[in-house]
Amino acid sequence: MRKQQVAAIVVTYNRKKLLKECIKSLLEQTAKPDIYIIDLNFPHAKLLVSL
Repeated sequence: MRKQQVAAIVVTYNRKKLLKECIKSLLEQTAKPDIYIIDLNFPHAKLLVSL
């Protein structure tokens, strides 16, 4: 059986506290996702982090 792959794309804008909570929750999942964070307050809405 193939291993299931999970990705989470988090889009944020000036929500540092909620972003921390979101990342913490994602990291606690049994299926560990690839996490991509996009900050719309960052110039040109660049991908900031891939965890």
